[in-house]
Amino acid sequence: MIDPGFNYLKRREALQGRYDARTKIKNECDIAYFEKFGDEHHAVENVIKYERLRFCGYTHEEAFRFNDCGWIIDNYGNKHKTWRVAQTKNVFCDIHTFQIPNGKWVSGSTYWGGVSGYGAYPSIYGKQFNTEREAKRGEILYVISMIEKGHDEPVELLPQLKKAAADFLQLSLF
Repeated sequence: MIDPGFNYLKRREALQGRYDARTKIKNECDIAYFEKFGDEHHAVENVIKYERLRFCGYTHEEAFRFNDCGWIIDNYGNKHKTWRVAQTKNVFCDIHTFQIPNGKWVSGSTYWGGVSGYGAYPSIYGKQFNTEREAKRGEILYVISMIEKGHDEPVELLPQLKKAAADFLQLSLF
């Protein structure tokens, strides 16, 4: 689930405009900032990712690592947790959560329906939740909304998904 407060395209347009303006007027300070992130093809995308990693609580050293092709690499790897929240004979839905360094949680989901499917792992660009429970419930509701809007076929999962979302809503006393 993408963070509604983060608009990637608007951020990219703003940074591209800033980069283009600085190169035209030859502002060496700003040009040097962008050049740390690679050539003109990589710079804007890497700045966006670097700033988002820092926003999520990663240190400069963690957020400033490049792969062989010049792109900033994802530092969180495959450290996410996975839960199967719904399954029938031929269809299943998994929820993935990951805690980022600022203490918040991001989520993603995968489901497979025979000939169709969907998948998105937790991302720094995802909506951030205060608790893992909120992240799971938010992702389940997102999958339900996608299925109900007709984006995919596994409608037989809906009863199980709605029950799972209700289970995460119930408060525990202990």
